[in-house]
Amino acid sequence: MSKLLSLTLVRGALAPWLLLCMPLAAPALAGDVWVVDDDGGVGTDATSLQVAADGALSGDTLLVRPGVYGALEIDGKSLVVVADGTGPVTLDLAQLWIHDLALGQRVVVRGVDVVGKASNDLVNSIPLQLNSNQGHVWLEDCTFYNTDPVSPGNPVLASVPGAVITNCISVTAVRCEFRGRKQVYTTWPFSWTLPGIHATS
Repeated sequence: MSKLLSLTLVRGALAPWLLLCMPLAAPALAGDVWVVDDDGGVGTDATSLQVAADGALSGDTLLVRPGVYGALEIDGKSLVVVADGTGPVTLDLAQLWIHDLALGQRVVVRGVDVVGKASNDLVNSIPLQLNSNQGHVWLEDCTFYNTDPVSPGNPVLASVPGAVITNCISVTAVRCEFRGRKQVYTTWPFSWTLPGIHATS
Protein backbone atom coordinates (compact mmCIF):
# COMPACT_ATOMS: atom_id res chain seq x y z
CA MET A 1 0.00 0.00 0.00
CA SER A 2 1.25 3.49 -0.79
CA LYS A 3 2.20 5.60 2.21
CA LEU A 4 2.57 9.34 2.59
CA LEU A 5 6.15 10.11 3.66
CA SER A 6 7.80 13.13 5.32
CA LEU A 7 4.75 15.41 5.50
CA THR A 8 5.39 17.86 8.34
CA LEU A 9 2.57 19.98 9.77
CA VAL A 10 3.32 23.13 11.75
CA ARG A 11 0.50 25.15 13.32
CA GLY A 12 0.57 28.69 11.92
CA ALA A 13 -0.02 31.93 13.77
CA LEU A 14 -3.45 32.42 12.21
CA ALA A 15 -5.56 29.45 13.26
CA PRO A 16 -6.92 27.37 11.59
CA TRP A 17 -4.16 27.88 9.03
CA LEU A 18 -1.52 25.19 8.80
CA LEU A 19 1.96 25.81 7.48
CA LEU A 20 4.22 23.22 5.92
CA CYS A 21 7.87 24.25 5.99
CA MET A 22 10.82 22.27 4.64
CA PRO A 23 14.15 24.04 3.90
CA LEU A 24 14.91 22.26 0.65
CA ALA A 25 15.29 23.26 -2.97
CA ALA A 26 12.57 22.42 -5.47
CA PRO A 27 13.67 19.88 -8.08
CA ALA A 28 14.27 21.27 -11.56
CA LEU A 29 12.76 19.83 -14.72
CA ALA A 30 14.04 20.22 -18.27
CA GLY A 31 11.69 20.88 -21.18
CA ASP A 32 9.87 23.58 -23.10
CA VAL A 33 8.41 26.69 -21.45
CA TRP A 34 4.77 27.62 -22.06
CA VAL A 35 3.81 31.21 -21.29
CA VAL A 36 0.26 31.39 -19.88
CA ASP A 37 -1.52 34.75 -19.71
CA ASP A 38 -5.27 35.13 -19.19
CA ASP A 39 -5.10 38.48 -21.00
CA GLY A 40 -3.35 36.97 -24.03
CA GLY A 41 -0.38 39.35 -23.98
CA VAL A 42 2.64 39.33 -26.29
CA GLY A 43 4.41 35.98 -26.35
CA THR A 44 1.48 34.07 -24.86
CA ASP A 45 1.18 30.37 -25.70
CA ALA A 46 -2.17 29.86 -23.94
CA THR A 47 -4.75 31.87 -22.02
CA SER A 48 -5.93 28.84 -20.01
CA LEU A 49 -3.80 26.85 -17.58
CA GLN A 50 -5.69 23.67 -18.47
CA VAL A 51 -5.12 24.14 -22.19
CA ALA A 52 -1.40 24.66 -21.58
CA ALA A 53 -1.17 21.63 -19.27
CA ASP A 54 -2.99 19.43 -21.76
CA GLY A 55 -0.71 20.54 -24.60
CA ALA A 56 2.54 20.34 -22.63
CA LEU A 57 4.79 17.32 -22.71
CA SER A 58 6.05 15.68 -19.55
CA GLY A 59 8.92 17.80 -18.21
CA ASP A 60 7.65 21.13 -19.60
CA THR A 61 7.18 24.33 -17.58
CA LEU A 62 4.10 26.56 -17.47
CA LEU A 63 5.24 30.12 -16.73
CA VAL A 64 2.10 31.88 -15.53
CA ARG A 65 1.59 35.63 -15.74
CA PRO A 66 -0.59 37.42 -13.15
CA GLY A 67 -4.30 36.80 -13.55
CA VAL A 68 -7.35 34.80 -12.55
CA TYR A 69 -7.61 31.29 -13.93
CA GLY A 70 -9.91 28.28 -13.76
CA ALA A 71 -9.31 24.78 -12.44
CA LEU A 72 -6.17 22.82 -13.27
CA GLU A 73 -5.86 19.03 -13.50
CA ILE A 74 -2.46 17.37 -13.94
CA ASP A 75 -2.86 13.71 -14.81
CA GLY A 76 0.22 11.48 -14.88
CA LYS A 77 2.62 14.09 -16.24
CA SER A 78 5.75 15.81 -14.92
CA LEU A 79 5.21 19.60 -14.97
CA VAL A 80 6.41 22.80 -13.37
CA VAL A 81 3.70 25.41 -12.83
CA VAL A 82 5.27 28.66 -11.67
CA ALA A 83 4.06 32.24 -11.30
CA ASP A 84 6.36 34.67 -13.10
CA GLY A 85 6.68 36.79 -9.95
CA THR A 86 5.20 40.03 -11.30
CA GLY A 87 1.80 39.70 -9.57
CA PRO A 88 -0.71 37.28 -8.04
CA VAL A 89 -1.77 34.12 -9.85
CA THR A 90 -5.13 32.84 -8.62
CA LEU A 91 -7.24 29.81 -9.47
CA ASP A 92 -10.57 31.29 -8.44
CA LEU A 93 -13.57 29.14 -7.45
CA ALA A 94 -11.51 26.29 -8.76
CA GLN A 95 -9.39 23.30 -7.82
CA LEU A 96 -5.86 22.07 -8.35
CA TRP A 97 -5.97 18.29 -8.84
CA ILE A 98 -2.75 16.30 -9.30
CA HIS A 99 -3.11 12.56 -9.69
CA ASP A 100 -1.64 9.32 -11.03
CA LEU A 101 2.00 10.41 -11.19
CA ALA A 102 4.20 7.41 -11.93
CA LEU A 103 7.36 6.64 -9.98
CA GLY A 104 10.03 9.09 -11.16
CA GLN A 105 7.54 11.74 -12.27
CA ARG A 106 7.20 15.00 -10.34
CA VAL A 107 5.10 18.13 -10.29
CA VAL A 108 6.28 21.49 -8.94
CA VAL A 109 3.76 24.28 -8.23
CA ARG A 110 5.13 27.63 -7.09
CA GLY A 111 3.46 30.95 -6.28
CA VAL A 112 -0.15 29.94 -7.00
CA ASP A 113 -3.22 30.68 -4.84
CA VAL A 114 -6.28 28.43 -5.12
CA VAL A 115 -9.71 29.51 -3.87
CA GLY A 116 -12.22 26.66 -3.77
CA LYS A 117 -15.83 26.77 -4.88
CA ALA A 118 -18.50 27.96 -2.47
CA SER A 119 -20.84 25.02 -2.89
CA ASN A 120 -21.94 21.74 -1.34
CA ASP A 121 -20.28 19.84 -4.18
CA LEU A 122 -17.75 18.47 -1.69
CA VAL A 123 -15.36 16.78 -4.10
CA ASN A 124 -15.00 19.76 -6.41
CA SER A 125 -14.97 22.43 -3.70
CA ILE A 126 -11.73 21.19 -2.09
CA PRO A 127 -8.99 23.60 -3.29
CA LEU A 128 -6.21 20.99 -3.53
CA GLN A 129 -6.53 17.28 -4.22
CA LEU A 130 -3.56 14.94 -4.53
CA ASN A 131 -4.49 11.35 -5.37
CA SER A 132 -2.59 8.14 -6.18
CA ASN A 133 0.81 9.71 -6.84
CA GLN A 134 3.88 7.48 -6.86
CA GLY A 135 5.93 10.47 -8.01
CA HIS A 136 6.82 13.56 -5.99
CA VAL A 137 4.65 16.69 -5.58
CA TRP A 138 6.42 19.91 -4.55
CA LEU A 139 4.32 22.92 -3.46
CA GLU A 140 6.01 26.24 -2.71
CA ASP A 141 4.67 29.69 -1.73
CA CYS A 142 1.08 28.60 -2.39
CA THR A 143 -2.20 29.22 -0.57
CA PHE A 144 -5.19 26.85 -0.56
CA TYR A 145 -8.41 27.94 1.07
CA ASN A 146 -12.15 28.10 0.65
CA THR A 147 -14.73 30.81 1.07
CA ASP A 148 -17.19 30.95 3.98
CA PRO A 149 -20.24 32.67 2.52
CA VAL A 150 -23.66 32.75 4.15
CA SER A 151 -26.66 33.66 2.06
CA PRO A 152 -30.43 33.01 2.14
CA GLY A 153 -30.14 31.02 -1.06
CA ASN A 154 -27.49 28.70 0.35
CA PRO A 155 -28.06 28.45 4.10
CA VAL A 156 -25.88 25.39 4.69
CA LEU A 157 -22.37 24.87 3.39
CA ALA A 158 -20.64 21.63 4.38
CA SER A 159 -17.18 22.03 5.86
CA VAL A 160 -14.27 20.98 3.64
CA PRO A 161 -10.50 20.89 4.24
CA GLY A 162 -8.08 23.07 2.31
CA ALA A 163 -6.41 19.96 0.90
CA VAL A 164 -7.04 16.23 0.64
CA ILE A 165 -4.06 13.93 0.08
CA THR A 166 -4.64 10.21 -0.54
CA ASN A 167 -2.30 7.39 -1.58
CA CYS A 168 0.68 9.62 -2.30
CA ILE A 169 4.31 8.58 -1.74
CA SER A 170 5.95 11.99 -1.28
CA VAL A 171 4.58 15.51 -0.85
CA THR A 172 6.63 18.56 0.11
CA ALA A 173 5.12 21.95 0.92
CA VAL A 174 7.31 24.99 1.55
CA ARG A 175 5.82 28.24 2.90
CA CYS A 176 2.32 27.06 1.99
CA GLU A 177 -0.93 27.83 3.81
CA PHE A 178 -4.01 25.62 3.99
CA ARG A 179 -7.36 26.59 5.48
CA GLY A 180 -10.51 24.50 5.87
CA ARG A 181 -13.99 25.93 5.31
CA LYS A 182 -16.49 26.35 8.12
CA GLN A 183 -19.68 24.38 8.33
CA VAL A 184 -22.21 27.21 8.24
CA TYR A 185 -25.84 27.22 9.38
CA THR A 186 -27.74 30.45 9.05
CA THR A 187 -30.51 29.28 11.37
CA TRP A 188 -28.43 27.42 13.98
CA PRO A 189 -26.15 29.22 16.46
CA PHE A 190 -22.96 27.31 15.73
CA SER A 191 -20.45 26.38 13.05
CA TRP A 192 -17.18 24.46 12.81
CA THR A 193 -14.15 24.24 10.56
CA LEU A 194 -12.29 21.22 9.22
CA PRO A 195 -8.48 21.03 9.45
CA GLY A 196 -6.42 22.60 6.71
CA ILE A 197 -5.19 19.21 5.45
CA HIS A 198 -6.69 15.72 5.45
CA ALA A 199 -4.14 13.07 4.49
CA THR A 200 -4.56 9.29 4.29
CA SER A 201 -2.60 6.40 2.79
